[in-house]
Amino acid sequence: MLLLPFSPNIPSASALLPQMVGWQMADAVIDGYPEYATEPRELEAQQRSALFRLAQAIVDSHSTGRRPVQAIVVIGHADKALRKAPNERAAFELKISGDRAESARKLLLSEVRRLAFEAHYSKVMLCVATGLGNLRPVIANAANEAQMRKNRRVEVFLLERQLPPVRCAVR
Repeated sequence: MLLLPFSPNIPSASALLPQMVGWQMADAVIDGYPEYATEPRELEAQQRSALFRLAQAIVDSHSTGRRPVQAIVVIGHADKALRKAPNERAAFELKISGDRAESARKLLLSEVRRLAFEAHYSKVMLCVATGLGNLRPVIANAANEAQMRKNRRVEVFLLERQLPPVRCAVR
């Protein structure tokens, strides 16, 4: 998780994106999307449940620790769209990856809101999504469907805020 110092201003998640993509390990990777699929409901149950577990961890961070999650960045990825004409591939891959990121963002945020409501607190959380197309494949020259599914993924980055120590004054 990317740790943010305590400050009234949360840095723009889009400003942090280059750092995340370059060196930050994702807190969760949901892969295995069927070709051109963008909705989490099209994933296997194990992959979908990873999104729900992540939502629970986000909610728990607000009630159990001094490092609550303040922002979420979801980055979508695509494999090489071999069925598209070469001049159409990059734009298509970017759209598919963006749609994957957005649908995962919506599901994650919806589940966080539901769980937060059940936990009797409300917290406004920044949650952004973006697609990178086929710029960062896990397997560069995927030769079969299993390898291609590794490239069809969303990565979720959680940005935490370190809260200052609690000081109790005795009078």
